[in-house]
Amino acid sequence: MIRQEEVLLEPDAAATVVIRDRQFLGREHCYCLISRCGREFHARTTAGMPLSVGTRVQVSVVSSVLRVFPTIQDVETPLQQAQSLQFCDRSR
Repeated sequence: MIRQEEVLLEPDAAATVVIRDRQFLGREHCYCLISRCGREFHARTTAGMPLSVGTRVQVSVVSSVLRVFPTIQDVETPLQQAQSLQFCDRSR
């Protein structure tokens, strides 16, 4: 699980994630994002960085606060697991 406020968004015309919706919450914006395969997820940013609906964004995570809870068979470090996260199942 990744906290919404730990997701970083950077506009990128070549990205495959698109802002589907945005809500202004006073101090921050809540974005509904959609990946190219249709998976939705959310991110929160400070109010000083509004991005428009329809903007393509590169998504990253603040690695210094990332916590990954591995299963018994996992042998990768939490950082390695985070770096290999996929927003779409590539087997389709």
